[in-house]
Amino acid sequence: MEVLVAILGAFVFLGIIGAVGYRNRVSAQILELQSEHTTNLKALTVDGEKRVERIERAAKKEQERAEQGFAKDLLPVLDALDSASKIGPDADRAVVLEGLALVGQSFHRVLSEHDIESICPSPEDVFDPQIHEAVDLRDGFEKNQIVECLRPGYQQGDDVLRPAMVAVGSGQIQDEEE
Repeated sequence: MEVLVAILGAFVFLGIIGAVGYRNRVSAQILELQSEHTTNLKALTVDGEKRVERIERAAKKEQERAEQGFAKDLLPVLDALDSASKIGPDADRAVVLEGLALVGQSFHRVLSEHDIESICPSPEDVFDPQIHEAVDLRDGFEKNQIVECLRPGYQQGDDVLRPAMVAVGSGQIQDEEE
């Protein structure tokens, strides 16, 4: 019986040693996997950062190309203005005005080609603070009624580049009897 207890004791001791060894092997495997995953995560992070940088560089380059295209389209308008500035004092006023009108048309054509539209409200339109800038209040007109467009604004798509400068009614209507 003592032998049996000794054998059982030896098996229990071996089992404990085996369990400790198994636990150590599993712990080592877990640490190895954690290290491998940390390395992979760092590599993915670096790769992601490089992709973001590459996308930002490409977006900046595309923006520069668009700006260059716009500037290139404006060069003929600038050339026409330079030519107009060299007109002598003896030039026919009507010819000069016609030339300036043509330069203005060329400029507006370039803006249109780049989807830039004029904002110039008509009298009696309703004031919209998203696209108009009220710089003058005038009595005798309904409140928020546009009385006059003082300077056109411009927008590209939904983006307002510059609001139209307008005079609006104050809402104080004068009596005709006064």
